[in-house]
Amino acid sequence: FLTLLILIFQRSDTYTSSYYIGTTMSGVLQFFYEAGQRYYDLSPFSDECYPQGDPPAADLIIDYNNCNLPFVLVNHGTLVVLIIIISILLREFKLIEKILYWIPESVIVLLLGLIVGFLTKAARAPPRWISITQAWVKFGFLPPIILSSAYQLYDKNFFNQFFSILLLAIIGTVTAINGITLSLKANNSLELAGGALKNASMWDYYKFGTTVSSVDPITVLSIFNTANVDKSLYFLVFGESAFNDGVAYALFKGFKMVDDWTILKSNQTGEQAEVSTETYVYLSFSFIVGPILSVLFAFIVVFVSSLLTKIMTRRSQIFSPFLVLGCVWTGFYISDFIGLSPIIFALICGLGQMRYTFPNLPPAHQLTIRLVLNTIATVYQLCIFLFLGVLVSFIDIAAYWQLILLTTFIMYVWRCVVIMGMGLYINKFTKSKIHWKWQIILCVGSLRGIMAIAMSKENDGEETVFQDICLALIFVTVLINGIAIKPLVIILGLQAVENKLPEDVNNVEEEEVPTKNKWLSLIHISE
Repeated sequence: FLTLLILIFQRSDTYTSSYYIGTTMSGVLQFFYEAGQRYYDLSPFSDECYPQGDPPAADLIIDYNNCNLPFVLVNHGTLVVLIIIISILLREFKLIEKILYWIPESVIVLLLGLIVGFLTKAARAPPRWISITQAWVKFGFLPPIILSSAYQLYDKNFFNQFFSILLLAIIGTVTAINGITLSLKANNSLELAGGALKNASMWDYYKFGTTVSSVDPITVLSIFNTANVDKSLYFLVFGESAFNDGVAYALFKGFKMVDDWTILKSNQTGEQAEVSTETYVYLSFSFIVGPILSVLFAFIVVFVSSLLTKIMTRRSQIFSPFLVLGCVWTGFYISDFIGLSPIIFALICGLGQMRYTFPNLPPAHQLTIRLVLNTIATVYQLCIFLFLGVLVSFIDIAAYWQLILLTTFIMYVWRCVVIMGMGLYINKFTKSKIHWKWQIILCVGSLRGIMAIAMSKENDGEETVFQDICLALIFVTVLINGIAIKPLVIILGLQAVENKLPEDVNNVEEEEVPTKNKWLSLIHISE
């Protein structure tokens, strides 16, 4: 209520606004935690629900004794509404607008989550009410975020640099994963964090190295939009981060499968299981065959959606938005179910739909799909940062600080080595060049986000040292890199020539509607 009053009257300063928002969210989330505990602990007609054993009366009108209320859904729904309110506050306050010029919105939400976490921790409340499961992240948050990235990648500046992006995403990611993994394994003898990683296997290190090597495309997108960078650089960084996620997740699934087998075998025999040469061969082939099959499956889904939208008439076009999104969503789940890479599938499917499916749709439906999807992706991304801030507040920094610093240093070093090395190769052997100023932005623009959280959650069902370190690394990269990008863009003179952001569905202007065979992202709002 206080937050809404601030939004309406806009009379409070930044400090007061932050205080009210933080305390409001802390109180609301704490209430839903208590209510959730009540829901799970009580049966519908337990003594506590009806302590006197009285028959239903006024509660037949307003069921204030309903102990079976689905609090989980109410909790997440309230979080989404609060996130939207906070986003409106951040964009409408003139005082905060000056801060947002230098500090991205995602960083502010991250810090807000940290404040809420400290308030909750001070109240001695457990962190379970803010925990997010692997299923929520992977099947709830991830599909709209990846698909929104794919739709916004469809641009000539992306395709002009497609070969360079693939080199950075494939060779660069594999090199970074091996470098980070081997460097951390070599420093295991230091017994940092009290020797917490003493018993970690090589596969554990590879899974962790893969997790911290993934770059979040939506975070990069939101920050680069505010920085108004050159369009070619914008799509180079954006494309590399999107396909980096696909490659990293494909590698992660292979490492996890082998690691799960070794653990199972060790538990059965009581001895350390050894991986055969045949398994290594199949593992290597899976990194090649899996993405290729994911691309082929994406082509099939694009063909089906394009064919169905082509034969639609005015009588059935009302279903086109659901059909387009439903095909991708269903394909995302199927590709994960049969062992393919859902990230690569969603990226290729999104690009294919922009080329072949969207021209079959009315302009209003095209705008609706992209606007709604982009809104959902933005809200989910901010929810993830809020969760991240709260979870980081519960990490035992005093126990892990040495390991966090070492991992952060190794991660930054290998990112710079990969970008500089691949930059030299691309500049010498390809037509598209990567200027040294662009290479600096590529190094700094490697923010971790939802993919790293999804893989860390999939890594284990319970809290581990690797998960805590991963959360801390995401926090550090978003905080430091997110704040540093815009000043670097201005200092290096990499802002766009035109004083205009890259095309985005949130920036619809009055321009001529493109022809049917061109990119249809800029649509006249009246249509």
